[in-house]
Amino acid sequence: MAIIQCPECQAEISSKAPSCPRCGLQLAAKDQQKSAAELVDSFGRLAARVDKKIIVAVVLLASIACCDMCIGCAKDIAKESSVTQLTESNQNANGSDASGQKAITPQRADSNVAETPASATGETVKSPMPEPRPARQLNQRDLNQIVSRLASAYNAAPNELKKSSLRADRKSMLLAMFSDSLAVTDWTGKIAYLSTVSDGSAHLTIKSDSFSVKTDSNTEITPGTPLYTALMQLGDGVSVVYSGEFRPGNRDYIDEGSFTEEGAMTEPEFTMRFTAIRAK
Repeated sequence: MAIIQCPECQAEISSKAPSCPRCGLQLAAKDQQKSAAELVDSFGRLAARVDKKIIVAVVLLASIACCDMCIGCAKDIAKESSVTQLTESNQNANGSDASGQKAITPQRADSNVAETPASATGETVKSPMPEPRPARQLNQRDLNQIVSRLASAYNAAPNELKKSSLRADRKSMLLAMFSDSLAVTDWTGKIAYLSTVSDGSAHLTIKSDSFSVKTDSNTEITPGTPLYTALMQLGDGVSVVYSGEFRPGNRDYIDEGSFTEEGAMTEPEFTMRFTAIRAK
């Protein structure tokens, strides 16, 4: 047996006493209430700990479930996007629109107008097609000036090196002049030489101011042609109007038939295929 204090009046009493002899406090009932309260509190704390674990477990399970759902949705979206891109590329390759109809591009009545898609609105912008550049009309006077100027420089050159360089300079000038076409129309001159060969074909040389144009074995005039018939009415010294096409050459850009460099530079004879001739 132990001596304890009464919880109510603090009197010293026996621990086995059912009540306090001083204040009458029922000690056994008080202990039972205290034990019951402590038991309830213990159960409460235990329940709280259990509830927290359950809540944590539920949250974890929910998070895992959400992640699985997100991954599944992402896979579905990616698959759907791939199918859409494949369908669009097939439609573009087949020239079809979104409804599967074949896209038809209307033909423009004006073939000189090009339609270009606008970058912002998608509308077409009409831009005129460039007009074909007409061939520049070759001027006989230009060729006369080139030949006469280079002939004078050639005659005044101090040595053969300078003379050869002048011929290269003339080639560059002829290239610039005849870059579009070698054909000429309605140039003028005088017949310097007109004859035939064994088969009757005609050879013709026409002298202009500073140069001559003539036929060769590749451009001789065949009997029975309108050009041959026209030549039958002409002769040496007759002033004529002629058309034709210069033959291309390596040394002077247009073919030149002189035997010497001096002749080629001072009195050039350019080869031509005549197409028309008449008396002036």
